[in-house]
Amino acid sequence: MPMILLCVLLLSSNGVQADAMNEARAGQAAAAQQNWSAAIEHFTRAIRSNEFDNPNQAVAYYNRGLNYHRLGQYNRAIEDYSAALALNPAQLNALYNRAVAYTAKAEYADALAQLNAFLALQPDHIDALVQRAGLYVEQQQPQPALQDLNRALQLAPNNPQVVLARADANRQLGRYDAALADYNRLLQALPEEGQATAMVYAGRGEVYEDMEQPEQAIEDYL
Repeated sequence: MPMILLCVLLLSSNGVQADAMNEARAGQAAAAQQNWSAAIEHFTRAIRSNEFDNPNQAVAYYNRGLNYHRLGQYNRAIEDYSAALALNPAQLNALYNRAVAYTAKAEYADALAQLNAFLALQPDHIDALVQRAGLYVEQQQPQPALQDLNRALQLAPNNPQVVLARADANRQLGRYDAALADYNRLLQALPEEGQATAMVYAGRGEVYEDMEQPEQAIEDYL
């Protein structure tokens, strides 16, 4: 699952009623304990108090949406992210997480629209580039996926998540030599055993299978 951007702290409490701020802080404390339902209750009370100015109200909606998101209640999360953006268009974490929520619902066109808007404002955001590349791959558009992944690797040359994503996109394009180069690069950096290593061997095995080299594929699958 793509990474969601974590909760943001509330802004200055100057001029904010103590009850609303206390509820919001209690919500943050509950979220830190992974008690998502309790966090939602606290943020709901903070929101309903109508004591926050728009920037703080936007943060409260964002944080409640984040906890809905963690519970898999994506429609409610999207509603809260949208409310946060309506109150404060600069709350870009809400824009990114709305894309992640749409992706979780398999509503890829909506997710792509959110990421396009986000990357227009933050073009060097590595997680967003990788997320958009994944959507392109899902929609059988590996060429723009490669463009995003190459850009992400320019920004973070040794990021294994990006290298693996590019290997998978290269395989879809039929660029087997490039895919093998990425898989081999990962295997040199990863420990000899482990879940991540097994995933890389499986990916490389699929490349060998596509190249009609069954013996090498079997070695990787084993």
